[in-house]
Amino acid sequence: MPPLRAVRCFKGYIVNGFRFHTKDRERQRKTQNSGVFLTAETSSFASAKDSNPMTDNVGYYGVLNDVMELQYIGGNRIVLFKCDWWDVMNRGGKGIKQDEYGFTCVNFTWTLNTNEPFILANQAQQVFYIQDTIDSNWHVAIKIQP
Repeated sequence: MPPLRAVRCFKGYIVNGFRFHTKDRERQRKTQNSGVFLTAETSSFASAKDSNPMTDNVGYYGVLNDVMELQYIGGNRIVLFKCDWWDVMNRGGKGIKQDEYGFTCVNFTWTLNTNEPFILANQAQQVFYIQDTIDSNWHVAIKIQP
């Protein structure tokens, strides 16, 4: 059954014990609540000649752009987060790395080119990004507990 044509949009949303704000709303605040983290089971091949895909859990890091609530007949609803995602495929340490202290660092210059920017809101975890003082393209990603 398709959703109704009415879609509600929000600049913030509370889910899983986290308070999320969109990137645009965050620009007017001193706090950071737009960082998103998701663990997804992903299939990949070891090389172009490989015909047996391997599945593994991959952590994706991103930033929240839009919050949309789709409404269905009968009162059912679903909330989606539309995010920009960083390319975390480790291509020689260009997109993601572990620093010498064990923290995960994400390179903000490597965005993931995807036609699937949406996740279910209840899949989202929150992460804060702290800019590296040596290289401004890298940000330390700190996962937050609700």
